Amino acid sequence: MAFDCSHAKVYVYPNQDYTNTPSLSNSAVSVDSDSGTPTRSGDGQVNFLVVPDEYYEITGIEVSPKNYKNVKDSSETEKENTYRITKITGDITVKINTARISPTIKLTAGKTSVGLFGKTTVMADTENLAAGEYIKWSVSGKNSYSLSENGKKCTVSCN
Repeated sequence: MAFDCSHAKVYVYPNQDYTNTPSLSNSAVSVDSDSGTPTRSGDGQVNFLVVPDEYYEITGIEVSPKNYKNVKDSSETEKENTYRITKITGDITVKINTARISPTIKLTAGKTSVGLFGKTTVMADTENLAAGEYIKWSVSGKNSYSLSENGKKCTVSCN
């Protein structure tokens, strides 16, 4: 089994016991669920954890060709971002789909809101903001920014 992923790392468990420490890997072999012994009998499985890169989220996985019986996700493994592929009968490729998370800043009157863009902090001072007044921005970091106002919304764009 091969893992095809960008913006994520895959850690393979030695068996179905998620208290064991998984190993970083770009491939895996099907194993007996209890002992972890490699098997090609068609009864083997692979258990793995997907850790998305910072500012990315997992949007799904695709497994091909259909040389397996089931793909179990976090709702069935009961462990966040952990998957199990069962009854593997041949070579398969697991494609990990990810999407970039768009950072957002929620502004609330009377509070200071903070958003983090990489190593840059963007702050909006809304402590004394009244209806119709502009937001006072404080931006620190090494990137360049543009601020634009769109009705009642303020957008920060990182270049």
